[in-house]
Amino acid sequence: MSTALTPLEKGQEGLDLSGYDPQAYNILSPVLRLDAAAPYLRLRAVEVRLDPDVHRGDCYAAPGAKWTRERGVSVPTLVAPSKPGLLKIASAAGLVIDPVNSHRIKPDACERCIDMARSTGQAVRCGDCASRYDVAYQHIGAVRTDTGWRIVKASYEWNLDAQRRKLVREAKKRLAKGREGSLPSEVELDEYVEDRLDQIIAERFGLAETKSLLRLVRAICHLRQAYTREEMGRPFVVVRAELAPDYADPEVRRALAERALASGAENFSGGEAMRVDLALRIALSMLLSSRAGARCELLVLDEACAPLDAHGRALFVDCLCKVAEHFATVLCITHCEDLKDLLPYRFEVSRNGQGSQVELVAA
Repeated sequence: MSTALTPLEKGQEGLDLSGYDPQAYNILSPVLRLDAAAPYLRLRAVEVRLDPDVHRGDCYAAPGAKWTRERGVSVPTLVAPSKPGLLKIASAAGLVIDPVNSHRIKPDACERCIDMARSTGQAVRCGDCASRYDVAYQHIGAVRTDTGWRIVKASYEWNLDAQRRKLVREAKKRLAKGREGSLPSEVELDEYVEDRLDQIIAERFGLAETKSLLRLVRAICHLRQAYTREEMGRPFVVVRAELAPDYADPEVRRALAERALASGAENFSGGEAMRVDLALRIALSMLLSSRAGARCELLVLDEACAPLDAHGRALFVDCLCKVAEHFATVLCITHCEDLKDLLPYRFEVSRNGQGSQVELVAA
């Protein structure tokens, strides 16, 4: 892992990739110099190494690749990054997958069928057509860049007819090779294709999802479909943009605190959130008065116990009694009738024909 940072005129930090030799590295960036547009961003160049040996799991023989012999071992001339290899690169780039919008989608054949049924007013007939096994999947992901988020969508459609044609070509090559070039019979072809097709149909959902994900990684990380074994042996240089705010800045610290409190409050019920909010407000009041070197004389709580049940209101009054020693006066405004008997003193406000009347009542 390596970082190459160069200072810019404005005092920020940018990333200069010109120091990486293209003959020694696979640079996965369309430009060689990037400027950090935001002061809270840090750009890093991360090196990812993949093993060019197809037996190690980071790559596989690219489709249509020719084979040659090196040191008595057959090796492909072209290799492609496999799923484990691509996920290493995606992790280095900081790829974030949208979990909501990454899901199965309707295949093209189904979309055409739906459009035709809508135009003719007929019901869609699913389950008995030639495309009933077709599956499509889409992934939406994003990586942070020097100017914001780069969002990319990729999809893959698993089509039964296409898979059948692929298996027929594969069967002809394998069966002919085993028979020293003679063509296999139709029966042998059908048996081979049907056996393989049953297995692939059972795995089609996972295959479509995986292919869609790999297409997304290739598109968002600027990866080619295939590399020579020599190229695959070179480190891949990935640009990663990370948040690096100045935590000494009071505004940054306040924003982080507000975000943490907001995200934490989502996990609380109404009564729990109220109690947390009350505790924070009392703690902040005491902290500010302590820093100012003076005692906080008055604490006013307006409808603070509205979402609480009977047990919660009893705990609320107990809390007020405990914090009362830190304040000269604690004033609680409430419309809860069952709360008034729990308070030691209260002002009862009533309205008559002449206006409002205030009466001091001791418990």
